[in-house]
Amino acid sequence: MFMVVYITAGSADEAKRIAHALVSNNLAACVNMHPISSMYVGWEG
Repeated sequence: MFMVVYITAGSADEAKRIAHALVSNNLAACVNMHPISSMYVGWEG
């Protein structure tokens, strides 16, 4: 089973601290950080 979780942080430093804590405590296998998240999807139908 896997899960995707999105959160916001007040600063890049705070995001790094959260990411480090999650991975160090085996609460997350990996963490991706994005300053601006955008998604573009295109399909027909």
